[in-house]
Amino acid sequence: MIQPQTAATMSVSSMSDLDNEAAPKKTGFGDVALITKSLVKMGSVRANQGSVSEADMPAAWDSISTDLDLNIESEYATGNGELLVEYSTGVRVRMGQKMKMADVRSAPSRIKCSSLASAGNSEDLYLLMMINPDVPSMAKPLQRSWLHWMLVNVKGFQTESGRILCKYTPPTPSANSGLHRYIFLLFKQEEHLDQVAAYEDARRGKFSVNEFAKRYHMGKPVAMTFFQAERPGSRKY
Repeated sequence: MIQPQTAATMSVSSMSDLDNEAAPKKTGFGDVALITKSLVKMGSVRANQGSVSEADMPAAWDSISTDLDLNIESEYATGNGELLVEYSTGVRVRMGQKMKMADVRSAPSRIKCSSLASAGNSEDLYLLMMINPDVPSMAKPLQRSWLHWMLVNVKGFQTESGRILCKYTPPTPSANSGLHRYIFLLFKQEEHLDQVAAYEDARRGKFSVNEFAKRYHMGKPVAMTFFQAERPGSRKY
């Protein structure tokens, strides 16, 4: 069994500057059935321009929910359940947007969910993970899902307080494999998870979020977001 690691020290500066963005948003999404079929194929939303529009976001989350076999309500994901994530580069994840790989090379430095914080849950314990369900590609996800990062026993939103179960590895999509979705999921823990073994590189592939959540009685995620990325210079998928 691999010895537990302590999360590298990250910035714990106040996130008050994110509060305006963190406020729950009321969205007026239309019927998912009206979304063009060209965006929904083989269980995954394909946004050829690299970013998911607000109108298409419900379908994007429905697709993620299906692909991960998780109970995720799109209205909650885009509202009270939105997780704010900021990288050490100062770049913040914009839900569904395409991001530059250069901006996400290091682990995120700050996270926050405004609705959980305002409800007095900032002292609870959480598990945070980042996964890619589109390995080697969205069309042929033979390695679904790839585990990029996992922290347990995170107190509130202080990532440096958590125990590293899986060291952060940045997105490295294969050439010409199209867009990949990189999904952050935050689960509330009922107790300390000290018995969980760390994940070596050989165990990153074919990671099942659903099975993991059931094994450790995690329930459904309480906060979430995602971004998209593709290898620079790749032809459009």
